[in-house]
Amino acid sequence: MCNPVMAKDISLSQEEYGFANRVGELFENQSEEMYRAFLHEWKLYEQGHKGKHDLYCEIAFLFCDNQEFVVELARFLRDYSIV
Repeated sequence: MCNPVMAKDISLSQEEYGFANRVGELFENQSEEMYRAFLHEWKLYEQGHKGKHDLYCEIAFLFCDNQEFVVELARFLRDYSIV
């Protein structure tokens, strides 16, 4: 089960923290490993090691079975410039 509290392990803005927690809640019935992978990719992006497009591609691949989430991710990345 995903643990949304893990989002506190990395430095996130209020919007990012909320989004990361929604991801944890959305995928709470899937492996914690998947959520950790999401947070890892997000951290790389936040630190400037990954661009917005690469972040989207990596996370969209992780969650390819949930197109609704992928659309929400694209909307979030468009609406919040976090780099």
